[in-house]
Amino acid sequence: MDRTNHAYAMRFYSGSCAIDQINTRLGKTFKLLSLPYFLVDCIEEYLGWFVKY
Repeated sequence: MDRTNHAYAMRFYSGSCAIDQINTRLGKTFKLLSLPYFLVDCIEEYLGWFVKY
């Protein structure tokens, strides 16, 4: 995340939907969108919503 020019990240996992603010070891702050695996087909809709959040 420290090498990119934006502040958004996402992951798919077995938990529930969440948005967390994370700091890297070098101090960059970014937002992490965590989505359950079953929402992988909805990635475009969630990404559009996430960057406006």
